[in-house]
Amino acid sequence: MKHPANVTLLILGMFFLSQLVGLFIFSQYLSTGEALPLGLVRPDVSGNDALVFILAVIFLGTVSLLILLKFNLQMLIRVWLFFSIAVLLTVSFSAFIAPLYAFALSVLFAIFKVFRFNVYLHNISELFIYGSVAVLFSPILNVPAAIGLLVIISLYDMIAVWKSKHMVYLAKSFTDMKYFPGISVPYSKPKSAPPAKPKSAGKGGRVVGAILGGGDMAFPLIFSGVVLQELLLNHSLAASLLLVSAIPVFATLGLAALFAMTKKDRFYPAMPFVTVGCLIGYAIIVLI
Repeated sequence: MKHPANVTLLILGMFFLSQLVGLFIFSQYLSTGEALPLGLVRPDVSGNDALVFILAVIFLGTVSLLILLKFNLQMLIRVWLFFSIAVLLTVSFSAFIAPLYAFALSVLFAIFKVFRFNVYLHNISELFIYGSVAVLFSPILNVPAAIGLLVIISLYDMIAVWKSKHMVYLAKSFTDMKYFPGISVPYSKPKSAPPAKPKSAGKGGRVVGAILGGGDMAFPLIFSGVVLQELLLNHSLAASLLLVSAIPVFATLGLAALFAMTKKDRFYPAMPFVTVGCLIGYAIIVLI
């Protein structure tokens, strides 16, 4: 296993909690019918057109990041990240508090994520940020399109990690900027550990980190949100939330299977394992 058991369990626990928190945020918008804060509107597309739209956004976003990194425009990347995080967190926090207070809190978190990185505030905000992604994109998808999104992203993840390796390049580049878009858990390795590329030195040995990309949390949550909407056609909100929770459970088990087979100093695509878990969870819901 690539990371110590306690670190792996922490990553898995945070992943699972992010899925539950995200579903609760999405359910709040569904039950109250509240408009999106900051004047945001969802794209006027649906079904397969929405799938194409989301894939286009991912492609353009990735290419833009690679170009900015190519020319070492780190400050521009930080500004982009700051505004993106502030907007997404405002959507999530508005499910709990008034939009004005949600925006103020989101700006504070964005500062400590992008400009003055604090690992604790960063990871706390990671539990909330992906609920906004479900709020924005789940309503424009149907189940077949959402399954297609999971499958396509899984294939893309394998190519990006094992073939083109640009996902590895992005992860390393963000780590060098002292920011990672996803869960980040630093920990110390004993000094007797085999040499590798340390991030910094600590009293207990080399400080390394366990990470899980934001996309690995966002895409299963989008899928869960789509399924939740389908369930609401025939079930109460409470019953629908209970049923759809099968998806986060099996997605977490899929991620656990990946962590169990990982080896040190290697990068792995998480989405194929998460997708299998999501589809198993959905199959169980259908059978019930």
